[in-house]
Amino acid sequence: MTSVNVSVQNMTNGKFLGVYDNVSVKPGTSIYDIMVQLQSDGSTNFSFQATGAQPNHTITVINGLQEDTIKKLKWNYYINNSIGNKSVDAYNPADGSSIQWQYEHY
Repeated sequence: MTSVNVSVQNMTNGKFLGVYDNVSVKPGTSIYDIMVQLQSDGSTNFSFQATGAQPNHTITVINGLQEDTIKKLKWNYYINNSIGNKSVDAYNPADGSSIQWQYEHY
């Protein structure tokens, strides 16, 4: 198994909306599937919504906070402090990776 850490932060006010440490997943699991697993796990307070379909999901809501096209705010993911450069369906984080979801201006 692979272990990853997931955090969710609203960068407009700095508040964390969730921190999920040592999430155990199968090697090769995509970020999208990690999010599905977190949402399905009854022991976490994690929820999300996405538009599109594989391989091009776009995350629009995490833990109740929705993207805002008027204020130009959206969800971006970072892997070990570097912005993601693939879709959430195409990126498979390595063991020990940190996935940071940040709600920020674009």
